[in-house]
Amino acid sequence: MMLLWPGIDSSSEVAIQKARQGQNSRRANNGLDTSTVEAKATLGTSAPEVKPKQPLFVVGDAEAKLSIASAMKLGYRFVLGGDGDAAVTNPDGRTYHIHRFLCDCPDKLGRGGSYTGRCKHEVWISQIRPCDMCGGFMLLGEFRTAFGETLRRFECDTCGNARDADLVRQERKALKEGQPQGEALTPEGRCAQAIVWLDAWGRTRYVWNVVTQSPELAPTMVRLLVDAGKDILAAQIAQRYRTGVKVA
Repeated sequence: MMLLWPGIDSSSEVAIQKARQGQNSRRANNGLDTSTVEAKATLGTSAPEVKPKQPLFVVGDAEAKLSIASAMKLGYRFVLGGDGDAAVTNPDGRTYHIHRFLCDCPDKLGRGGSYTGRCKHEVWISQIRPCDMCGGFMLLGEFRTAFGETLRRFECDTCGNARDADLVRQERKALKEGQPQGEALTPEGRCAQAIVWLDAWGRTRYVWNVVTQSPELAPTMVRLLVDAGKDILAAQIAQRYRTGVKVA
């Protein structure tokens, strides 16, 4: 028995049924069904996979291009004028200058920095700072706490000084905003700190470490040693580094 709605006769109802059968037949011939279409629609509108953010470098990895360990292994030379102020010389002898963590190399000036707005020299300098205790270098490192956390800090292998990386980040933010450089981080301050440690521990290695890492500081070191009455050590450094400074 066929039920008819008002306004629809039997011939119209038959035509509608045939049209529906034709649509179902075409779907079957094409290998499609309603569930397949819905599934494809769902897949097509799904959110793209979000990949985890990769770090720019691996701390201490001498094979990672942007690691300071890799730069040193390749023969790059770093002369620090303070935290964020440096001259970086490549193995071919080309030198680029960084002031307040901004470099003058072609990558930075021409392209704005290829590594999230920084050039490789700026990334390297972010992993090194002067030691405010003995005047040497502090390098970025990682350590595991008693609670199983892995944290970063700057460490000096000469005197054992360590400084939390987050604290250094806040200090650097102030530098970029125009705050003055800490006196102990300047070239003369580094030499003075080394002499303080010489007086405290009676070991000349702190002084030698500074001029070995930064030979350009030798004239300043000689002058301060003479002022401190340490003429013998001053003469030794003056002779080795040919500073031209005469010591009585």
